[in-house]
Amino acid sequence: MSRNNTRSPLGELVLADLENLAGGPDASEERFRQVWTAVRLHAVHMDSDTRTVVATSSHAAKRAWFALGDSPVQRLVRDGVDGADKALLEVASPDEIARRYRRVTICSGDHAFAPLARDLRSRGVQVSLLIGRGDPARELIEACPFRIWLRLDNASGLARFRQSTTRSISHLPVRTSARRAQLPVLAAS
Repeated sequence: MSRNNTRSPLGELVLADLENLAGGPDASEERFRQVWTAVRLHAVHMDSDTRTVVATSSHAAKRAWFALGDSPVQRLVRDGVDGADKALLEVASPDEIARRYRRVTICSGDHAFAPLARDLRSRGVQVSLLIGRGDPARELIEACPFRIWLRLDNASGLARFRQSTTRSISHLPVRTSARRAQLPVLAAS
């Protein structure tokens, strides 16, 4: 009897630029912990069928890795401009992802992930975007049909989320420095 080596996609792949979610490479260990806890418990469905890959620079790695605790994640380190993005994209083969996963969650706001998101969607993979601190690239927002906006309270570390879909993209704010200054940390603008 011949065994069929092709299998239908299972589970979810989470690609997380932890520095991007936390607001940069100088984020404290506590900020990384708050972000990771919010992602793991509230924003991304993580179970035995979920593969999670997290990347940072070497500058942030020690603080970020302690914040991850014993979470079963693949940890990548890359320095330089867009180092974490490049490290994540190197392990994100669209052919392999489409074969193995039915959902992908990109945890970043960087434009570098937009081509991957568009490619995966064209292959029938559900793509979500989790956005942390900072302003996400418009190209990435447009490439991802489902978005989760993570906002953390600086004092308590409590997280709130705002979700949007492609239908509401025209209503998403284009943030400028002045606009950002007007938004409370927990705002669901």
